[in-house]
Amino acid sequence: MQVLRNGATVSGSMSIKLIAKIHDGEKSLLPPDRWIFWIAASLLALGAVVVFSASAHLAGESFDQPLFYFQKQLFFFLLGVGTLLVVSHVPYTFWQQTYRWWFLLAVVLMLAVLFMPAVRGARRWIFVGPLRLQASEVFRFATVLFMAATMARWRRTDTGFKKQILPYLVLLAVGGALLMLQPDFGASLLLAGTVFALMFFAGASIKHLALLTLPGIAACFGLVFGLGYKIERFAGFLAGLRDPFAASYQVKQGMIHMGSGGITGTGLGGGMAKFFYVPDAHTDFIFASVGEELGFVAVVLLVTAYTFLVLRCLRIARRAPDRFSALLVAGLAASLGIQTAINLGVVLGLLPPTGLPLPLLSYGGSSVLFTAGALAIILNVSRHARAKG
Repeated sequence: MQVLRNGATVSGSMSIKLIAKIHDGEKSLLPPDRWIFWIAASLLALGAVVVFSASAHLAGESFDQPLFYFQKQLFFFLLGVGTLLVVSHVPYTFWQQTYRWWFLLAVVLMLAVLFMPAVRGARRWIFVGPLRLQASEVFRFATVLFMAATMARWRRTDTGFKKQILPYLVLLAVGGALLMLQPDFGASLLLAGTVFALMFFAGASIKHLALLTLPGIAACFGLVFGLGYKIERFAGFLAGLRDPFAASYQVKQGMIHMGSGGITGTGLGGGMAKFFYVPDAHTDFIFASVGEELGFVAVVLLVTAYTFLVLRCLRIARRAPDRFSALLVAGLAASLGIQTAINLGVVLGLLPPTGLPLPLLSYGGSSVLFTAGALAIILNVSRHARAKG
């Protein structure tokens, strides 16, 4: 009995020391990056307000409920902020340990979505009761996890095209094929940009990446002209480069309403884009609504906020505690930056329409959830950041 008591005392003492050590470790962590949190929360809040202004007329006409989209976006706002707060406390090592399961789940969803009912001619969403989950969001997130985890294990001898690039080109080819079966050219383009950015950040040969540029452009043209996918959109874009008034209706209207806002805008709720002049004024083309109602000043501030957000994330990647977390943050930041650039380029007539939403601002639950989740992971890594990077 005495031996048991002594053993219990030793065991209890060790447990107390272990708990104290964990507690001290938590106290030694840095606070999460406040800039990222508050910029993301502000963009989510602005998104809810602008979605209400841009969708009230459409919701009233379609559902006889002017607040229909606003109420949903308000829920997405709360979901996004909640995700930032909760996921930021999940240790980033969790994602490294579970990346295989995330990738398996993503592949299953990408196959399952092909059997879902079509929405506007495309099968991109998994329906879970009243909620819709976009499979491409899960796949892009899982791809970043997979690449960061496997690239973190590169050895000094793992050099050259065969080891550094070929496996991820195969991954991109399979993912791109599954996305084009939906079809979703915009998501394919975003996935390709994210994969190439991660290979660059991981130290793959710039010469090899540059040599892949021309085949990549040729593949895009092949999809557009060879398969006839969205050829009318691309033709409208090319016509718009020669003559802005010859651009496709959506792009032309977006530019007109962007310009009509002037310096300070027509005032919140005072824009005309919502009256069916700009299709998808509350989703893909919400930037046009911002430009019209809030003006050039708000547009500049918005672009500045996104730029600062991405640069802040890359700063955290430079200061990350290990190679996996550095590549994970860099990949998530690159995905956010590329998606933002594509969306803004489309609205400004610099790129053909792709169907990609503006992160954190456009109406939609999947985009808000996964963008907020990505930023929450970056917030957790920021707690472990080194003093100098």
